[in-house]
Amino acid sequence: GAQTRKVLRVLGNCKALSHLNLSGNKFRDKGVKLVASVLEQCRSISHLDLSGTRIFFQFEDLAKALSGCKQLTHLDLSDNNMGPFANHLAVLGQCEALSCVKFKRVNLCPRGADF
Repeated sequence: GAQTRKVLRVLGNCKALSHLNLSGNKFRDKGVKLVASVLEQCRSISHLDLSGTRIFFQFEDLAKALSGCKQLTHLDLSDNNMGPFANHLAVLGQCEALSCVKFKRVNLCPRGADF
């Protein structure tokens, strides 16, 4: 809601932000766009937890922002229904520092996967 939008706008000003945990927030279209905006402004993020956020309804915006997160090493996308949006995951190949991605309960395969 409105509180989440305020928090995300403030976070966009935190240029040195390295860890961002947004797990459990149920984002809608505008919320996903705000998360993408934060990621575009905070290029120093190394740990990002988006588990259980329903973020994949507008994953194209997020994918574009993630492609610029060159310092991202840990990404948690667990508990999101990614089935129809999995084709957008190719953008993770542009995150050269990425060493840990969590895909638990995302509908890619029956038991989930950890990489």
